[in-house]
Amino acid sequence: AAHEDSAPPLLPEEDAASNDDGESPSTLLPPASYWNLIVTHKEYRLFIASYIITHCGEWFNYVASMTVLESVSHSQSRLLRISILICVRLLPNVLVAPLGGVLADTHDLRISMIGFDILGAVIALSFIMAQYLERPELIYLSTFLQQSCAGLYEPCRSAIVPQLVREGPYLQKATTLSGIAWSTMAAVGSSLGGLLVASLGVSTCFVLDSLTYLLSAWLLWLMHGSFNEAGLANKNDDESSSQHLHSSWWDRIVGMTWEGIHYMQASPYGALVWIKFSGALMFGASDVMLAAFASSSSSGELQSQKLGYLFASVGVGAMMGPLLSDPCIDMNRLITVQRLCVFSFAVICIGYIGIGASSSFVVLCVFTMIRASGMAVAWIDSTLLIQKLMPSAILGRIFAADVALGTGGECISALYAGLLLDYVPDFTPYQLAFLQAIISALLLVLWSVYHYQGGGAQQESKSSSSSSSSTVELKSVMDSDSS
Repeated sequence: AAHEDSAPPLLPEEDAASNDDGESPSTLLPPASYWNLIVTHKEYRLFIASYIITHCGEWFNYVASMTVLESVSHSQSRLLRISILICVRLLPNVLVAPLGGVLADTHDLRISMIGFDILGAVIALSFIMAQYLERPELIYLSTFLQQSCAGLYEPCRSAIVPQLVREGPYLQKATTLSGIAWSTMAAVGSSLGGLLVASLGVSTCFVLDSLTYLLSAWLLWLMHGSFNEAGLANKNDDESSSQHLHSSWWDRIVGMTWEGIHYMQASPYGALVWIKFSGALMFGASDVMLAAFASSSSSGELQSQKLGYLFASVGVGAMMGPLLSDPCIDMNRLITVQRLCVFSFAVICIGYIGIGASSSFVVLCVFTMIRASGMAVAWIDSTLLIQKLMPSAILGRIFAADVALGTGGECISALYAGLLLDYVPDFTPYQLAFLQAIISALLLVLWSVYHYQGGGAQQESKSSSSSSSSTVELKSVMDSDSS
């Protein structure tokens, strides 16, 4: 819908609510809560339902793919092949992130997400052929193609949330709820995936994955409104936008990517994109480690079920962490959000120490939950900091860098974990857990120094308006690029 230049743009759901459903405008919204968020933001309801369904299917696919690789691999290279699977899942996010960021900042986010969902549904069916032929390289190829779509999808998904939910307290709830949704599907999807693999076979999981993509696309199609706020903002910057609009696609991608890089270098908040990278160094190795624990004393159906239970523990922990930390957040003082990010590394360290010292499968699951709760807090709250401190006109490219760094760190972590477990004599998953505890302790020290030396959100308290200062910084970066 077109809006007056002098009037602030309405949210699509506000526009639809005021015209169609008779709901109250955002100024009359009740106090922020998860229930009120779902009740008052119609378009967000459809978005979060789409998000939940997609991730449920992805966990079906993940458990099934790991099971196929376990069955066709030799014992000497078994964990390394799982590490390669994790890296193949992650690398496309790094490679296509610049393109995904530019798409998020120039095209309608909803339409882009629908297209990627439909393409993902087609690719998901290729896993069945790879499983039938028992060719690990075909599993890797299908995974690479599917995760390339996910890499293009993710900046759009992250950038659309502030357009769906503008109010600060509600935005915090929406960002946290997205993380809780991922956690819930990690718990439900992984455990169901393990049970489905054991009872119905891996092909069923691959078919269900394809169907979830189609259902997700249908839910997004039900959303109303235009979600291209960043494109409209960029269009108002005459010189910069005209240069991009009249250049080739390649020049456009390179130019806009460099704008994002220059902004992160110039902004006092640019270093915040490295929080997710630091947490991912803790996260990537855990999947390989959990696979090693699941296969160390079991085989066949029991192994798939134990792997599902361990991943379910990850989901439960990742759901508990944001819920327990939520009361500690004050959206009027973003320093509280950054403080929780720092504290999360202490929780991750404690979790890994407990995993390394665990004496039973139950204790292993408990400390896996603790470790995952810290990781979820770092992941969600770092996203919230970026959403609040970065300007919307460049948010897609910022999230592309954020995702690329996070997945790059996860890939590095998964690769060295697989190499250590497969090729270092007598190296056990317990020793890997203690190694991860040491790394997390070092990261805790590093981010503590950054926080208490006045970095990141500490700068926000020194300015009267973080959003206006971000806009000034962005315009200065664009002016320097154009000159």
